[in-house]
Amino acid sequence: IARGSDYNELAPVASAIRTALVSANGEVITGSVGTVFTCQYERGFSMVENEQTKQFRHLGGEFRIQAQAA
Repeated sequence: IARGSDYNELAPVASAIRTALVSANGEVITGSVGTVFTCQYERGFSMVENEQTKQFRHLGGEFRIQAQAA
């Protein structure tokens, strides 16, 4: 989430999060808190929120994750 009129600041962060989640398939999470069996990117998500005179932009995605706690 960022304040502003475009998604330029958010795009690299959203991309890094997507890459990290999708590449976690079959991995034990650091600290042995569990295992990610599958993580599939379903679709992108973007939204503009207006609050009084401020504008906030949300950028990310929807994921289908199957995981199990340790």
